[in-house]
Formats: sequence, C-alpha cells, structure tokens
Amino acid sequence: MSDTLFSKKYTIHYVLKSNQYMNIFVGETKQQNPQKVLLNEWTDKTLIQMWLAVLLDMKQKNNGDMIDCFSENGNVYAVFCYQEGKNLLQYVQSEKLALHYRIVLLKNILEAYLKYQHYNDMIQFCMLQYQNIMIQNYTILFNYQLLVLPEQYECNCFGALEQTMKVLFTNEECKSIPKLLIVVQKCQKRIYQSLGEMIKDLQDVLGAEQKQKSMEQYVVEKRKYNRKKWLIVLILIAFILLIGMIYRKYQNIDDTFLYTHLEQIGNVEIITEQKNHIQQINEDIHVTQKQQVPQQIEFQQTEQYEDVQQEPLQKAEKSKTYTVKAGDNLIMICFQYYGDGGYAQSLADYNNIKNVNIIYTKQILILPPKSELQKIPLKQTVSKQSKPTSEPKSTTQQEMQIPQQYEQNTEQDMSEYILLLEEEDYS
Repeated sequence: MSDTLFSKKYTIHYVLKSNQYMNIFVGETKQQNPQKVLLNEWTDKTLIQMWLAVLLDMKQKNNGDMIDCFSENGNVYAVFCYQEGKNLLQYVQSEKLALHYRIVLLKNILEAYLKYQHYNDMIQFCMLQYQNIMIQNYTILFNYQLLVLPEQYECNCFGALEQTMKVLFTNEECKSIPKLLIVVQKCQKRIYQSLGEMIKDLQDVLGAEQKQKSMEQYVVEKRKYNRKKWLIVLILIAFILLIGMIYRKYQNIDDTFLYTHLEQIGNVEIITEQKNHIQQINEDIHVTQKQQVPQQIEFQQTEQYEDVQQEPLQKAEKSKTYTVKAGDNLIMICFQYYGDGGYAQSLADYNNIKNVNIIYTKQILILPPKSELQKIPLKQTVSKQSKPTSEPKSTTQQEMQIPQQYEQNTEQDMSEYILLLEEEDYS
C-alpha cells in the first residue's frame, strides 16, 4: 500500500522494545502540504529546546521537512510537512482520518509487528501514546510508546487486536463493509493462526472499500446526472409552453384583425349594394315616367316636386316616417298612430296625396304630430250641382291627371325613401 496517501505520510520505521515500554517510530520526508504543529502538546520544553537547534539547522540546509518555527501566546510552534501529532487514539477517531486510512494504519502496524516478531507485546490500542520526536538521517520520526503492564504480558495477540479494532472502527462501519466485519468476527473467535492471514484479509478489505467507494461515487454522479436531465427536460417544457402562449396570442391578434377587416369590407359592400339598389330604383322610375307621360308633363312634375319637397322635409324633422304595407290605407294608419280615422284627409294633404283612397305598397308617409294635423284646414269637395257653370273635364285631361298624380306621389315617396336609407347607412 505504498501508493496510498496515508502510507506515504505515515511510515513505521522501526520498533524498540524494553521490559516495560515499546517505542514505535513513524515518519516520512519531503511532504508537500505543510500544517502547523504544536510541539509542547507532545513533550516538555526541555525536549523542544534540545531539538530546536537541530530543526533550525535542517531548515538552513534545506534538508528537512520543517518549514518554520515561531512562538505565539507563550507556545512554541514548528511547521512541518505532515499532519499534526496528537494522542493516536484521538487522531484515528477524528473526522480528519477517513476509514480507508484507518485500515491502512492497522495494516502497517501489523506488518511492523510481523517484521520485528513482537507478537506477545500486542495490547490495547488505547494505550498507544505519543512520546517525543527524533531526527535521524534528515528524517523526522514520531516516537509512540506502548505501556506494557505486567498483567498483560500473557495477553493473547488476537484478543488485543479485537480491542484495537473496536477503537478504530465503529459497528456501522463494520456492517457497511462485510469483509471488515468478517475480520472482526475472526478476531473474536480466535480463528487466525498468524498475523499474515489477518494482513491478507485487511488487504482484501481495502480493495472492497475502494470498490464500494467507487460504487457510491457512481451512484452520486448518477443522481446528479438524473437531476440535470430532469432539469433540462423541465426547461424545455417551459420553453415550449412559452412559445405556444406567444403563438396563440399572436394568432388571436391576427384573427381579431382579420375579423375587423372583413367586417369593414362587409359594411362597405352593404352600403355599395344599397346605393346600387337605390340607383336602380331611380332608373326604373325614370323609364316608367318616359313610357307613360310625355316629356313636357315630366318637366312640370319635376318642378312641382322640387317646390313641394322642401316643406315635408322641414316638417319631417319632428315627425315620424311610415312605410306602407300591403292592405294599409290612410284611415287605418290614422287609427293606429292618432287614434282617430278623421285625420286621413289631413294626412293625405300633408303628404300631397290627392286621393285619400289611393296609396301603394312601400310608399313612405310622413306622420307629423297631431297638433300640426289639426292646423291643416280640410278641403271641401265641390259637387256638380253647386257649380253648374263649370265645364266638365274632358276624358283626355282626366287620363293625363291620374298618371300625373301617381308619378308625382311615386317620385316624392321614392326620394324620401332614398333619404331614409342614406340616413340609416350613415348612422
């Protein structure tokens, strides 16, 4: 495991054994990440003063790992290129040391014991304490010491390993890695025959832990990828909905504009059609007049029509208009609007109708207020006995008078009908 970060930083160089103490020297040179180290947490001032000159000499020669040393708040500090030294039990249980590095630490300690054949001196790991530092061949060594009590001389090596593993690994961590749990159970049941078997199993645990870490990393990356994928899908859906809303709004505006344009075109066509219809009626009236009456009579009727036209139009400002329907007569119209059929003659005089009994369908009548009809004097009909001296009209004059009266009423009513249509169009 020389390629791991922990094994590069923490290498067990050698182990010294006495009757009561066993010193484990751990160190490494030329590391790249310096961190501040509090020396007087580990040893007394005498040791600091003893080694400080050597450390400064190493710094000046650029052969050591120490970066700088200084005093702060009464404490003496030295900055080395390795992590801070503490009580080993506190260190291995801290968050700074990952599970993988704790397994490497146990494996390195077992390899050191196997190398120097100190099986019977394996005791509880919590007894391992930092003692001091040593410098040898430009290498800074940590001196950790195991206190061997007299009653622990006969302690079984694997029993001590079991206690050590309880300190290094929690129950949750053992359950998370099945092979590590198997190693713990083998220590409990005293199945191991040699430390070599345990070291081999720890090597397998490291491989399983790395594989599990890779799988966990893959799962995390997969979840991140899925989140990104769904986020992209949601953004695309929102973008499509936004485009749809903009297109629909534009379509509604376009439809409204088209509807308004068509409505305007329809109004223009209706007005044009009405004007053409009025023009056609006028042409039909003129053709009928030319066929029935001589040109001379037509001019007289036109002059009479122009003289009489102004008065009804002025009166029509406060009057109503009525379009004659099939079956209507003046008496019925007077009953409907004035409640009295006696105004029929006055209404006929007001509309310049010579014969009360003769009106035609679609003829436009002006219905003035009742007060105006009452002001119109009634014309008395002169009989033949009252005027015996009057000469009777000839048949030719009577025949000419009837079409003249008909054409006069027709042209007047049509002009009023045309005016009414034009007013409705402009309104």
